[in-house]
Amino acid sequence: MADWAAGQFAAGFETVKFRAMSDPDTTVDLLDHVVGRLPAGGRFIIDAVQACASSPWPVEAAVRVGRHAAALGARWYEEPCQADDVAGFARVRAAVDVPISGVESNGTVREFAELIAAGGVDIVQPDVTFVGGPRAFSRVAELAREASIDCVPHVWGSAVTFAANLHTVFAEPSVELFEFCTLPNPLRDALRVEPVDFADGTIGAPTAPGLGVQLTEEIERRFAFRPGGGHVIR
Repeated sequence: MADWAAGQFAAGFETVKFRAMSDPDTTVDLLDHVVGRLPAGGRFIIDAVQACASSPWPVEAAVRVGRHAAALGARWYEEPCQADDVAGFARVRAAVDVPISGVESNGTVREFAELIAAGGVDIVQPDVTFVGGPRAFSRVAELAREASIDCVPHVWGSAVTFAANLHTVFAEPSVELFEFCTLPNPLRDALRVEPVDFADGTIGAPTAPGLGVQLTEEIERRFAFRPGGGHVIR
């Protein structure tokens, strides 16, 4: 993990995000190991991944990890509670000195409105392809502006997800950060009509027509469906 993070900074990123381990204690060990090896000036985010966890951490454990992340200088602490545990988000936020973010899997503007109203987050993370499209994303961004909190899109997986979020955030002046997954994904890269304009920690606006994604017969042949396949995160 430390070697991966070093590679991201060498590629021009100024902040890296890595996932928590399955339990709080090992996550604390991970933070100590990785953060101590980051280059000077490099920033980090810890994603607890509890929003979609089948057995989420108790709030007390989430607070303990958050306090440790805060002591190490985390940029923010992502999804310390299950997605619908609005009260838990508010409790964690009140107890730790690090910005709290969420919830990428929220599928409605109303869910974000409830989370903001409860004081559960410092950063909302809508995904255009989850929350209901660009108009719904814009409504969430507006709610964030009204509450004086930040909006950072969740961007993960497919070329369509990447492109739809990128187009949308260029229409949102309050959005300053864009999540950029660099894990190997040949299908995602093949679907792009043009390469991503990334340099010196910034990403440029796309110029291709439409979303900038094209599914060709050749791509369908290269990436034919195989029963039993799939991506598993452990």
